[in-house]
Amino acid sequence: AAGSIVQAFVLKNRKMVRRIVLLNSTTRPHPSLRERFLAWAEKNLPLGLPFRLGSLAFDSRCFLQRIRCPALVLVTGDASQYVRQQAEYLSSHLPTSWFSELLRGSTLSEKIELFLDVPAKCPQKNR
Repeated sequence: AAGSIVQAFVLKNRKMVRRIVLLNSTTRPHPSLRERFLAWAEKNLPLGLPFRLGSLAFDSRCFLQRIRCPALVLVTGDASQYVRQQAEYLSSHLPTSWFSELLRGSTLSEKIELFLDVPAKCPQKNR
């Protein structure tokens, strides 16, 4: 849940942030049954108008291209399927991101130390 706070902070204060590390982060809260039904109805019914007005939950999907600092997206082995899907989405839609999974033999500090060697001014995506 703190990943959404980090993403919102980076969007508002882009010049203050040089790198971010997102661990088991999502772009939005897990949708409830009502929200999933409304999304299905908006997608499949030819009405042209959205059924929901605004949600109070932060959704960073439409703002990810604005986050230009290098981002390390990490997933732990015990993360849920939803968290894994969201982390892959983050990794593929952030302009400069690295995706990694924390396996049993690796530690968080090792991953972060490798990530800190990436230059913050002109990073390249690890694809």
